[in-house]
Amino acid sequence: KDADRGLWAACGGIHKKIVPTPTPTPSIEEIKAQYAPLADVRELAIRPGGMMGQKIFFYGTIKTIGVAPPGYVYTLGDTNQKEYGAQLQVDVAAPDGTTEYVFVGFDGDTVGMFEGSWVVVYGTVVDTQTFQNALGGNVSQPLVAAEFVELA
Repeated sequence: KDADRGLWAACGGIHKKIVPTPTPTPSIEEIKAQYAPLADVRELAIRPGGMMGQKIFFYGTIKTIGVAPPGYVYTLGDTNQKEYGAQLQVDVAAPDGTTEYVFVGFDGDTVGMFEGSWVVVYGTVVDTQTFQNALGGNVSQPLVAAEFVELA
């Protein structure tokens, strides 16, 4: 034991600290590579439950944007509510030229983002967001929790 042989040599000795090998941190590009392109926004708009948990990315224009003041948050989600620092509605084009809106919850930097700005969103489909429109009808849109939202 005192000579650090046998069993005691395997761990570096009873008095020596074992230092774990650090896990490398993936780059932003490696993280973004985990997201699949959204093939058709109509599939997401009509059947968001079928895409729940999927990591996707898509392009579109900001229809509405709200950034919570310091100390406040937006609570989004119909069945699994979460808090976000910003909420966006993004107008996404379908292959046939029609468009659908996707609700986006985001906790990152929104500097330079305005209504009409083109953005690319990298996020996970987490829920739907239902709200009442100006005519009193309910509207339900897919909700994506964004890890990245960038100006396109």
